[in-house]
Amino acid sequence: MAGADTGQAHLTPRGVPPVIAPRVPHYVCWSPDGQTLSFVAAAPGGLTLFLSDAGGAFSSDAVVSGAPLFPSWAPAGDWLAVHSGTELVLYEPATRVSRTVTEQALGFRTPAWVERTVYFCRPAAEGVTVEAHAVDSRSESTLLTVPGGAALAARPGSADLSVAVSNEPDSGIFDSLLLVDTSVPGSRPRKIARGPFVAAFWAPSGEKVAIVVPTQIGDGRYAIHVRDAEGRPICASEGFYPGQDYRTLLGFFDQYALSHRLWSPGSDAFLSWGRAAGDGVASSFSDRVDDAVFLHPAAPGRPAERLCRADAAFFA
Repeated sequence: MAGADTGQAHLTPRGVPPVIAPRVPHYVCWSPDGQTLSFVAAAPGGLTLFLSDAGGAFSSDAVVSGAPLFPSWAPAGDWLAVHSGTELVLYEPATRVSRTVTEQALGFRTPAWVERTVYFCRPAAEGVTVEAHAVDSRSESTLLTVPGGAALAARPGSADLSVAVSNEPDSGIFDSLLLVDTSVPGSRPRKIARGPFVAAFWAPSGEKVAIVVPTQIGDGRYAIHVRDAEGRPICASEGFYPGQDYRTLLGFFDQYALSHRLWSPGSDAFLSWGRAAGDGVASSFSDRVDDAVFLHPAAPGRPAERLCRADAAFFA
């Protein structure tokens, strides 16, 4: 991995596995101000989160080791929340100081930030509680309790936290998508979508959410349903067979949504890649993969556009 001005930012040591997951050598995510790069890579001590920057100030600082590792930058870029194993750790790059928020963080999921508060899940008697930790005051509170498990995400441009609820977390299927206004104490969650779905991505405007839904045919195809922030349907795509990297992205959508942009900057289109229904059966039964990138307009009555043959694509 190379930086713009300083050359190589990380070199995998000898004897260390070259990937952290199938086809994933490392996971990288820029701070919101674009000044600091966090990346998860294999290291002699196990899976490790590093920091680097174009000026070389961090020189690939090792922040925390463990598995799993799910980092999330505060909107101001001054704090990094890391779900490491069962711990939630806050790290301040300016001081290189870290503090443990809890040793009971639950699930293979990413903490979510709404302004100066980080949200995460703790185990409860029946399901999980969604907890709030204010980084400045260090005060904590419980937002809500849900059955099973949850994946969290901030809705852009608002104080809303979206909670994808799974009654059976090991299934990878979510049963409902809730919105909670974190600016109003005791606010009741609003259900804006029912399952089954496997991922939900908020548009940069915060006015739409793309929900990836398995088709009812059961042949491995998925469709993209776009709803507004009140849950009203806007449009739905034809079914498609997701490519291998797209399936990886869907499985960890709350993490990849922070770093790999599938929505266009104007919130008017959404990306997928794989095979269209008319391309035949899934790629594992074909001599060639022939995956293509598709652009799905977020408006009714407009079919997806096949952009090019490729394994993956993202907006800058």
